[in-house]
Amino acid sequence: MLIYPNLTATDSDAVSGSEGDPAAAGRFISGRMVIESGHAFLETDPINLTLDAQMYDGNRWTTHSADQCTSVSAFRMDNDQEENQSSSIRIGEGTTSLPANPYETFDAGQHSLTLSAPGEGNSGFTNLTPLLNDQPWLRHDWTGNAQYTDNPSGRAAWGLYRGNPNIIYMREIWR
Repeated sequence: MLIYPNLTATDSDAVSGSEGDPAAAGRFISGRMVIESGHAFLETDPINLTLDAQMYDGNRWTTHSADQCTSVSAFRMDNDQEENQSSSIRIGEGTTSLPANPYETFDAGQHSLTLSAPGEGNSGFTNLTPLLNDQPWLRHDWTGNAQYTDNPSGRAAWGLYRGNPNIIYMREIWR
């Protein structure tokens, strides 16, 4: 249930309205955008990241499957080598890039992006952040500071840790 504490709007010429219920105008949805992180064991494999337009259903965040119109107009890519890149970024001696047209509209609340492989021997990562300046309703409080102004961010990593393929399960013994 939404509570509206004093929503009487008054403009510069003192015109105001006190009648009516703002919630009666339609259905209000609390939304946010999420981007998952991805990992490729080999530096020669591309990584798919999914962007998810979510809505709060009163109990939990779920994919807003009726969303067919959301799109992202800009991305930022950062890592320990470069900052504020918009379409490609260095990973070791190689690069990874967004697809030629990463700005397509979501389908059933989701959009998939494929980042190109940086090339053999170029292990590393990039943080990918959709810039939602023109869609602030999709931002969320990702930092826990009670300000709903944070863009989501996901990490794509290549070859940082493969592990031993011969180990099925490993447990440390504490005594």
